[in-house]
Amino acid sequence: MRITDIKCYVLPHAAGEPQFHWREGLPGDGDGTPPGETTYSAVLKVETDEGYVGHAWGGRGYRLADIARRRLKRIFVGLDPTLTEDLWWRIWELDRLEEFAVHDLGLLDIACWDIKSQAAGLPIYQLLGGNDRRVPAYASTVTWDTMDEYERHIKECMDEGFFAFKLHASGNARWDAELSRRLRRWTGDDADLMFDASAGWDYVTSLWFGRVLEEAGFLWYEEPCASSI
Repeated sequence: MRITDIKCYVLPHAAGEPQFHWREGLPGDGDGTPPGETTYSAVLKVETDEGYVGHAWGGRGYRLADIARRRLKRIFVGLDPTLTEDLWWRIWELDRLEEFAVHDLGLLDIACWDIKSQAAGLPIYQLLGGNDRRVPAYASTVTWDTMDEYERHIKECMDEGFFAFKLHASGNARWDAELSRRLRRWTGDDADLMFDASAGWDYVTSLWFGRVLEEAGFLWYEEPCASSI
């Protein structure tokens, strides 16, 4: 099997009002385009000589179209899309020149795994080895302004059957510590709890907060401070 063409479809749409925000200092959802103005997403399409077509969605509009035109078509057309390990290393070689945005880096790989799945007649989880049709999942929050909003969301997720939860909180360590203690009370002793600080604190605050989570029996503590600290 060989790749015969790589196309990129740019999809314009109006940016909406942000539906949520993250910790203090970080913007909310969306790509920063003012509400009502046009923003662009993209779909990458990989065609083959055996009729299989793979898709990947999530690129940043015209940026991905430019990469597809200048790089992907020239290098990957004619290659075997089922040799995804080889294609991945070729992408990494290109990254030395382009420094791809993280949103774009894996899109060709995704589209080629789509093709492999179709050709094999198997879902991707089985192609990757397969273990169980059921996988553990946790409920993750956005950042709300009040404890009541967190409590309502957590209890709704518990009603849906979740037993693991991850907080994205305010960035105010004292407030977030109280929220973490309350989360343990809301969910009980058996729930798996996690906290993502989004690199919001210095080393000393990160260490103090980690002790709070340890006392509350949290399972993991994600990205407390920036790697440069």
